[in-house]
Amino acid sequence: ALRPGTRYVLKGAFRLEGAQGLEIRRAGQSWRFEGPSEPGSWQSFGREFQTSDQEYWLGRLELRRIGDGTLWIKDLSLTETGGGVELLWEADVNRPRRGIYNPVDCCWLDRIVEAAEQKGIYLMPCLFTRDLYMSDLSKDPSPPYDRAIRDAKHLLRYAAARWGYSAHIAAWEYFNEIDPGLPTDRFYREMAQYLDEVDVHGHLRTTSTWHPSARDLKLECLDIGQLHHYMRLPSENDERDEVAVILEKSRFLRQHGPAKPVLIGEFGLATSKWALSDYMKQDTEGVHFHNCLWASAFAGSSGTALFWWWELLDQQDAYRHYRPLAECLRQVSFAGLQTSTATARPESIRVLGYQGPRQAYLWLADRRASWWNRVVENRPPEEIRQAELKLDGLNPGPYSVQWRDTWDANLRREDTVTATSSGLTLAVPPFRADIACLLQQRL
Repeated sequence: ALRPGTRYVLKGAFRLEGAQGLEIRRAGQSWRFEGPSEPGSWQSFGREFQTSDQEYWLGRLELRRIGDGTLWIKDLSLTETGGGVELLWEADVNRPRRGIYNPVDCCWLDRIVEAAEQKGIYLMPCLFTRDLYMSDLSKDPSPPYDRAIRDAKHLLRYAAARWGYSAHIAAWEYFNEIDPGLPTDRFYREMAQYLDEVDVHGHLRTTSTWHPSARDLKLECLDIGQLHHYMRLPSENDERDEVAVILEKSRFLRQHGPAKPVLIGEFGLATSKWALSDYMKQDTEGVHFHNCLWASAFAGSSGTALFWWWELLDQQDAYRHYRPLAECLRQVSFAGLQTSTATARPESIRVLGYQGPRQAYLWLADRRASWWNRVVENRPPEEIRQAELKLDGLNPGPYSVQWRDTWDANLRREDTVTATSSGLTLAVPPFRADIACLLQQRL
């Protein structure tokens, strides 16, 4: 991280064998340094630069060899021109791979936890750098595997001591997208046993893999199951129907983790190479975001899908999509309910939700109003009139029914209806794209 409008000095030393010099590239700038006059000796280099008014990050820093041969770099350093902390201390090639705490990063996490406490946000910090552990966890038992467990316990003790005081740490996440094929079961069991000793507030534990892992979902020592998924086009699977994708991933989570909280921990529109999709930039109204929030809330997971491209959602002011869902579910609990078998006519309406003998909470969505149809093919959703919703399994008696707009949180209509032993059929108010239904027995 850099400060805007601030002067910095980048310096170090280099040595050549056969090559002609060193070139450094940064933010459109290029600096060249010729090699020392005496072959094999070290040559110091340094250059000052100033960040722009909107520059907060160093970004890509390239060190290139000029000509053929070999180039060595040492003592790479970046500080403010007037002095201050060393910003490239991690560039020391001789530092240990594990066992070092970055005090600046730790300070940042202090501030993030404090801000979360002030704003009512709950965090899932990822503790271990995947690439520093994967090779050591490839074989169990083995000395490298044992060392990985030892080092991980040291980090867990530090994390629990520094941030474990806060109830706004919702869960510790061990890894972000580690290889699901590694034999990590013993690692997770020993981490859980150790956290039972050192984390006095008993925060939940979870992890993630780069492909869905049924084995991890079944492990009792992982309290929250999760998977990550990106809708990619072009791809082998046609993922133009975002609600169908959410349903498929939610079924996998519930199939293999039926008795624990489960989440879609990363989600979004991506290219075939996992980069930010231009389709997402094109979806300025957040149609796919809206549909995935509502679908994931009603399809079996324990929360809404967590989107990865937060910076673009921020630029598009997409936070407004959370409020209607939050308002709709503010007084609702899905505890003890089952997946609803409600159906609707016409058949183009998809019904997701939960119900019990005395209540039902449902989301009705037009299959034709997918993000692809609305954003890419530019087909606005048609108004659906004279639709019907049929529910079975309710206790006979009077019910109150609320129909809620999913885009502005407004109450569209409130009815009183009577269920019989043969079921209940509701007249759905006219709507476009989707609408929510909250049904509760009147006592």
